[in-house]
Amino acid sequence: MLDSDVKINLRLKTESNLPSVELSSDSLMELDSIYDKYDYFEPTLNPKLFNLESLSKDAFNFRQNYLEQKIGYIIIKNFWNPKYSIEQAKNGLLIFSQLFGKIIQQNASGLLVKEVKDRSKSYTHDSTSRYSESKYGGNYHTDGAEIPPPLPDFLTLVCIRKSKSGGEFKILNANEIHNALLEKHPESITRLHKNFIWDRRGDLGPNGEETFEKPIFSYSTAAHALTLGTDFYTDQNNTLTCEYLRQYIDDGYKKSETNQTQEDIDALNSMDSVLYDDSLAQTILLEPGEILISTNSHTLHGRTNFTDFTNEDGSPDPKKQRILLRTWIIK
Repeated sequence: MLDSDVKINLRLKTESNLPSVELSSDSLMELDSIYDKYDYFEPTLNPKLFNLESLSKDAFNFRQNYLEQKIGYIIIKNFWNPKYSIEQAKNGLLIFSQLFGKIIQQNASGLLVKEVKDRSKSYTHDSTSRYSESKYGGNYHTDGAEIPPPLPDFLTLVCIRKSKSGGEFKILNANEIHNALLEKHPESITRLHKNFIWDRRGDLGPNGEETFEKPIFSYSTAAHALTLGTDFYTDQNNTLTCEYLRQYIDDGYKKSETNQTQEDIDALNSMDSVLYDDSLAQTILLEPGEILISTNSHTLHGRTNFTDFTNEDGSPDPKKQRILLRTWIIK
């Protein structure tokens, strides 16, 4: 049994103090050397090919002072210069991401750097498409919810172009969510720490599995789940993690032809009621050239609906369309 009377002592207050920084001139020169290397995307690039002393120090400091602290994310305001192409931006992101850990593929085809943009898909009606391929908002989630553990430790998003309107990020801290559940819906905690069925979104398992099981909340050690009292940022051996995207859970039950119990539904509804309390969310509108890096297992994020610039026929204008670049990283 989980002790729902014990709360994790963490409160996140950043409404007037976004954790934003700028790279030094030396780091920018090192980034330029990456951008200048090729005018096309080269997925085999690695940091050993460059002198990245300043950039490596920055990455270490960002990880130590932001990503592995209570805030759990950082915005770098001058990561990419629009004088460079999207393909060059991918190279810069590929190398920079490797300074935080190992990049992992984002689908079965081995994609390392994804263009996040509206592909006129609806992930609520097409169970092989993903949230990142739509223009719709809501649905707070962690990236990699459709894959079995381990979850990507870090998520990066570089803004190449903004949308015509909308597309603001909403980001929340997992401990804040857990604390709110303990306060408002303590009866849901035990269920949320047990397995749910998740949809793989078309990337089948080794034996053709369409689904798999994992919990929404978990601790790195089973014994720690009995205490719930230690701030997970100060004890990296006992880390609270959160994985969520409700649509993927609902679709997982449908594909496995398993009915959700009333306990399942009530726990998920409790989770959603807390997630969509705007008092817990920080709103961020990324500008072109900025990069957001978040600790994926300690934060959840979503966005508002967005509207793209379009051609006369109503299709997205490829020269103005909202585009973000994304990587997934494990330590």
